[in-house]
Amino acid sequence: MTGGKLLIVDDETDIREVLVDSFRGTDLEVYTASNGEEALKLAQQHRFDTILSDLNMPVMDGMTFLRQLRKAQNLTPFVVLTGHGDKQAAIEALKLNAFDFLEKPWELEALKDVIAKAIELGQQYNQWNSDEDLVSGLQDIRKDNADEAIMRMKTQSRNRADNK
Repeated sequence: MTGGKLLIVDDETDIREVLVDSFRGTDLEVYTASNGEEALKLAQQHRFDTILSDLNMPVMDGMTFLRQLRKAQNLTPFVVLTGHGDKQAAIEALKLNAFDFLEKPWELEALKDVIAKAIELGQQYNQWNSDEDLVSGLQDIRKDNADEAIMRMKTQSRNRADNK
């Protein structure tokens, strides 16, 4: 795993601690929250590469948290890790573009693999969102300057690739 920011959301302190310990020794920056409301505040303050969340929590449950993120146009990869998984919850989470749906108890290596893939996707998403040239190009497309904007974006992309 190469760096990144991970938010772990679970109402059970022991579970949060075990999960944090699972990612010690990696170069991930790990944040924690005990419910969806705390997590939503953190997600508004930080740009996470991945969120790992339980579903059944007090104050704001994980599904409501995921809905609120998507409503705010936050597409951070979201991995559900729950002890109360059912088919309907999995379908709902996946419809909200959850990255994956895992059940407790989890297999550590499988969890780490899922998080590594989600972090990679999240970093790409965050890079895309912070790329001023790309954002500028997309704004030009919206202004009906599509051909010119696409050509400029292709040129900038080629130049970046040549400079690597």
